[in-house]
Amino acid sequence: MMRRGWCPSLYRPMESGDGLLLRVRVPYARLDVAAARALAQAARLWGSGIIQLTSRGNVQLRGFKPETVKPFADAMVEAGLASADPLREAARIVTVPPLCGEALRHLADAIEAALLPLAPRLPPKYGLCLDEVQAAYPIAAMPADIRLTWRDDAVMVALDGGRMAALVSVDAVPERIAALTSWLMTQTHGRMRTALGGHDSGEILRRAGMTELTLAPLAPPARGAGYDKENGVLSLQPLFGQMDAETLERIAAMAAGEGDGLLYLSPFRCLLLAGITRMEALEQATDSGLGLIVSAGDQRRTLLACPGAPSCAATLARTQEDALRLFGALGRADIHVSGCAKGCAGRGPRSITLVGTMQGYDLIRDGGPLDKPVARGLSLRQVLAALQTKAEP
Repeated sequence: MMRRGWCPSLYRPMESGDGLLLRVRVPYARLDVAAARALAQAARLWGSGIIQLTSRGNVQLRGFKPETVKPFADAMVEAGLASADPLREAARIVTVPPLCGEALRHLADAIEAALLPLAPRLPPKYGLCLDEVQAAYPIAAMPADIRLTWRDDAVMVALDGGRMAALVSVDAVPERIAALTSWLMTQTHGRMRTALGGHDSGEILRRAGMTELTLAPLAPPARGAGYDKENGVLSLQPLFGQMDAETLERIAAMAAGEGDGLLYLSPFRCLLLAGITRMEALEQATDSGLGLIVSAGDQRRTLLACPGAPSCAATLARTQEDALRLFGALGRADIHVSGCAKGCAGRGPRSITLVGTMQGYDLIRDGGPLDKPVARGLSLRQVLAALQTKAEP
């Protein structure tokens, strides 16, 4: 059993208020219809049936008991969604864009193979993002310790929190990433941004054998819910990235009936259906009654909240309910309600961030869960009063 504050995996569950949490690292961020149905059925049979999309394009399942963890893991292996080898599963930490091509998938495999000898000692939250310059749905804005961007015949390697990046030939990338990972494992902290605090990113890249340096690129903006007519892609976002098993089954039915038979996972908590050419598919998703966000104009798509109480034992705050109440009262959605300072749903800045404590909510303006509050220990009514008073002319 993993201690709290680390990320769960398929073979290392984490305790929570509603049972044990497990995560499935979906290969290449894509599910065929059969695998999606197998995942939904196993989540319902062995867990609570609650399915959450994570900020790394993984799937988190809730409500397991100690005796149901193994049968669920066995079902995932049988469905082709996991390795039967826990070490190989631990090394599967490279996130690729939805709809990526075969070459990028092969490079992800090569990187994970190079990391396999390090798997027993990899930091539990360690993760890599492998993007490409021409990606229709770029993922470089996701949280990652190392960001790789394939451009032409080279890969740009950038460290989280670092100013510099390195250009590396495609064939050399796996070895260089293993070297960077080995360096990180010698540091006190297991996250690249924290470890870089006392180091120059360019120097660390040079130590790992990367000498052709340039400024790290800015991440392209994330693409969320909506219909991309040009590419025939419908992006569906469950509210707060959470759905039940029946919803996943019905989305799989849409993929089978209207799309290319695959569901693509985005690290921005969306499920993408490709090959969508009929407007009837968009109408079907809109009228499904599943509560899915299907339009880029739906402000709720930017609401951020962790599961909160009673699902999580670390907080008393009913975060998702409170986020919706704030949205309804304020008419704005640049809001993050976090049950505690860990910021499991995200750590980036928002106009309004609430962090749950034993005394109530801490209110943070234009910051994230780790930033300094402007007020502490507020009830939701007091939060609303403070925000509405500030908004008055």
